[in-house]
Amino acid sequence: DGDLQPAFDLVAYQTDRGAITDHPYANLQPMAGWNFDEELGTTVVVDFPGGFDGTHNGSGAVAGGKFLNALDFDGSGNFVSIPSSPAFNTQMLLSLSAWVRPDSVSGARGIFVRGDGANRWFFYLNDGKLVLESSNGNQGITNSAVVPQAAWSHVAAVFNASKPGSERIKLYVNGTEITDKTVGGAGNFVSNDTTPYIGVLLDGSGN
Repeated sequence: DGDLQPAFDLVAYQTDRGAITDHPYANLQPMAGWNFDEELGTTVVVDFPGGFDGTHNGSGAVAGGKFLNALDFDGSGNFVSIPSSPAFNTQMLLSLSAWVRPDSVSGARGIFVRGDGANRWFFYLNDGKLVLESSNGNQGITNSAVVPQAAWSHVAAVFNASKPGSERIKLYVNGTEITDKTVGGAGNFVSNDTTPYIGVLLDGSGN
């Protein structure tokens, strides 16, 4: 529920632990990103790095975004679906970010999800608190800071399993780190062949 607008960048990497250096992000670029600034009524959501254009299931872009236009996810079947690809499979490094403006901070508000049933990972707001969670191993993380209602906030999450035994999740709101937690292993962020969704919580049916 609420607008979700630029930038929404997704970076997902799966790599050999032995190849990771102390600075694994030095030259990385977003794997995918969606600005949501298409013309009003457009249903194709363009991935600006290229290759993962999505389909907006709903009323199309609306005016009044953070910078240009925005998409309004109403929680009842209005969402973006992204073509499934092995490129989204990750058990090592994952970075997600989005501009969000929730109309309400009550309940769960989906930002990005991939997977189905008991095999998924998702990025969402829960009563206004930012969460990055995987159902595989029940690893989740919630911060105490509440994203404000009816105001734009930049939210981000990073999962780093490049150092065995010290896999970490970090969460950021408006550039400030608000959570840093060690979690139980790289395998908790699952790889699968299911469709990624933006603006929903579980399976593309609305949040």
